Amino acid sequence: MKSDALLCEYMDELTEKEAELLEKRMMQDMDMVSPEEYIKIQDRQESLVLDRIKKEMQREEKKAARIHVLGKRRVILLVATFALMMGMMTFAKEWDWDIRMADMLGLTEVMEELEDGYVKIGVSDTSDDITLTATQGIGDKNSMWVQLDTDLIWNVGEEGYYTFEVLDDFWYRGVEIVTGGSSLYSYNNNGKVSFMWYFTGYEEINRARVEIRLSGIRAYESQKDEEEGYLVSNGLWELEWENCYAPNTVVVRPYQIVTLKSEQGNHTMDCLVTEIELSPVSMRAVAWKLPFERFDATGDVVVLAVDSITLRDGTKMEPKNKYTTAGTDNFKTDCFLNYEDLQCVNTKEILSITIGGEEIMISR
Repeated sequence: MKSDALLCEYMDELTEKEAELLEKRMMQDMDMVSPEEYIKIQDRQESLVLDRIKKEMQREEKKAARIHVLGKRRVILLVATFALMMGMMTFAKEWDWDIRMADMLGLTEVMEELEDGYVKIGVSDTSDDITLTATQGIGDKNSMWVQLDTDLIWNVGEEGYYTFEVLDDFWYRGVEIVTGGSSLYSYNNNGKVSFMWYFTGYEEINRARVEIRLSGIRAYESQKDEEEGYLVSNGLWELEWENCYAPNTVVVRPYQIVTLKSEQGNHTMDCLVTEIELSPVSMRAVAWKLPFERFDATGDVVVLAVDSITLRDGTKMEPKNKYTTAGTDNFKTDCFLNYEDLQCVNTKEILSITIGGEEIMISR
């Protein structure tokens, strides 16, 4: 079941502090679940957790030294189980997700790759007599599409569009703020204004707490009308929710050395590509610098970039951008490719990725 897959992922990463927060949340909402349903959930999930722990213990040669630690971890994991199963967080369900979102994004043919990556959000805020709702989302480990619906009538014709004057978005992983980039697209949703908001380069966005503030809806009669738009509403909308969906990301670790050029081409550097994360909606590559790089006065540093992607049928795809977002420090460099760069490709069809002129085979 989908819930089992999410639970097993949570087992591997849950911290004691997170468990305490989940337990507090659970105790506040106990009356949401009937006693009979609670017992059924408890029995089933306790069996799942105990089975997982048993397998972990069987792999340990020194079982005796692990009993106390695993016993404590069992309690933490069960707390997380109850919180997840009783819907304390936004939770993905097959029966409450609208598949039309995948059709609109052109993801229908690769939905198998994004299994469990869709989530019903359902949080709303009303301002200036306009209700804004974060309806649902679909994503992978590092990127996410969020559908925003309003009850505002679409009045700009087929060539027009809407946008927000101010966009503030905060994504938290624990207490850490996770940063990335985003793009907002409006569309006519049965006569009402809706938006698709794409976030990319947010590491572990599938487990993030989200706080969004939107202000000032503006309307434009055409794509060329950037300066002639008009203010429709000066409202302020605030939305919050917590993601909890499967990462849907294929991870390969090639450990292959490539030679990268600096952004201005003044020098080169050998880098060890340690990790590539793939899905139909984004790709991330990570490399360590050999040796570590000292920034020069000009700031001409080495940045990881993807040259091309080769599919199993021989098709070679060259992304529109070498990277959508990129980061670098003295020791490592990484980059993201976004949805447009990947062209919604099925990750199972990717044979290799070329970085720094070197072909890296994607083995699974």
